[in-house]
Amino acid sequence: GRVRILKKINLAVVGPSDSVALITEIAQEREVLNILSLVYQDASEVPGIIKKMDDYVDVWLFSGKVPYLHAKDSAVTLKPLYYIPHTGSSLYRALLQILDVENLEVGKISFDTFNKKEIEESFADIPIVVPEIYVNDYSNIISAEEITHYHYQLWLDGKSNIAVTCFLSTYNELRALGVPTFRIWPTRDNIRTMLTIAISKVQEIRSKGSQIAIHHIAIDKYDDLIAQVASNYEIRRIELKLYELLINYTEMLKGSILMLGEGHYTIYSTRGIIENITKDFTVMPLFEEITSNMALNVSGGIGFGPTAYAANEN
Repeated sequence: GRVRILKKINLAVVGPSDSVALITEIAQEREVLNILSLVYQDASEVPGIIKKMDDYVDVWLFSGKVPYLHAKDSAVTLKPLYYIPHTGSSLYRALLQILDVENLEVGKISFDTFNKKEIEESFADIPIVVPEIYVNDYSNIISAEEITHYHYQLWLDGKSNIAVTCFLSTYNELRALGVPTFRIWPTRDNIRTMLTIAISKVQEIRSKGSQIAIHHIAIDKYDDLIAQVASNYEIRRIELKLYELLINYTEMLKGSILMLGEGHYTIYSTRGIIENITKDFTVMPLFEEITSNMALNVSGGIGFGPTAYAANEN
């Protein structure tokens, strides 16, 4: 049988060192992935990391919501962006540590990143008294310093006696300040789910990008043009001038062109290249080129499909 060689997917894993190490370890289970582990000290470094590495990356996976928001807001990449969400199961690990390992009283706790409903539901599922809860569930970009300050202030004011954070730097700083602090990690389950989503997204983009594309281009009202033009030579000159423009365009598309006669042309290429050149079908450089260079009305259409027949039908 035929062996199908899968082109590897370049996955960038971005976050603080401990999360990146865990995500990388789990991503190595997937043979299709080629992993770039990119560690930052602070999430504000994310746009710079993307600018530097984007050419080598097919899909970006962030350890949490904050680096993801930095990436999304900076809009420096068109590649797909994902992050590992923190869910109830990540909370249980922290609660287990608080109750079982450190034997602390669960009295008043400050949280970040989760929303209040998620936390209350997690406590409702286990038979312990729901503590007093403070939550900072930011929806915009926030710095680790702000989160650290939020937890520390609550602890200083005696409003909370335990901090639970998703930020490595906040965890380290609060521990150094003497605050009983617990770190939320992404769970293996959540990581595996997001890896599956990221892989299938890239595969979808690739299969679309490699579809055959067929352009049909025709001079409008060709018969009227013949009637207007003085000689047959003049018609051929018009056709040749158009053909030259089409050849330049075909070269950009790395495609091939057929001149079918009577003002009809067909260009063959692939969808991915056309999406790039037309900026996702928002501009049509070919028609702009024709209208600015020739006093000629031209119509055209593009069809895509896994086979030439399907592309032609479309």
